[in-house]
Amino acid sequence: MSKNQNQLILALIAAAISSSAFADEGAFVARPYLGVDLGYTKVKDEAQSIANSLVSAVGGAATVTQDTSAYAGRIFAGYKVTENFDLEIAYLKTNNIGVSFSGVASSGTAYVGSSNITIGGFDYSALIRPSISSGYNNLYFRFGGTNLETKTSATVNGYSVSQNTNGTGLQYGIGYDADISTGLKSRIAFTHYDKISGVSGNYANVFSVGIIKDF
Repeated sequence: MSKNQNQLILALIAAAISSSAFADEGAFVARPYLGVDLGYTKVKDEAQSIANSLVSAVGGAATVTQDTSAYAGRIFAGYKVTENFDLEIAYLKTNNIGVSFSGVASSGTAYVGSSNITIGGFDYSALIRPSISSGYNNLYFRFGGTNLETKTSATVNGYSVSQNTNGTGLQYGIGYDADISTGLKSRIAFTHYDKISGVSGNYANVFSVGIIKDF
């Protein structure tokens, strides 16, 4: 066997090993993962509507200010069942979404108060992905449900009341997991939450960023 033949065979073996390694690297492996993300949503400004309600109820005049942004922290765990299908469950909680108000009733009595809303609970979903061979496997479409509780508290002139509402709802959205390093990814997503805490018409469009660790 000539030197050239040896070199050719060695080159072929090296190419075969390299191709095999590349194929293994791109092959699907079922595995669990953990992650965290932070979401942001715009809250409808109802300050004027609240002020009108106060005036309608007690007369006089009222001034209301309201938070118009909300944030939600989310911890999630998932399992890659197939290259096209993930299952995911998460716990999420928002910051306090506050309203402050003050006014003078028609009787001349002054009042000042505030109200806070927080939302927390679980969501569960399936993530549907294109095949690895398409080159878009990091893209996903989310479909699932929620079981959330809305806690509302209000204080007026030192008197306090609270109310909790809980129930199930729906969620769906789209996202993309970008590779950072082996087993580590970043995520950017848009998710629509509908019927929050079981209340029809109560919804949020959440933009989020996060990080994921595969195991």
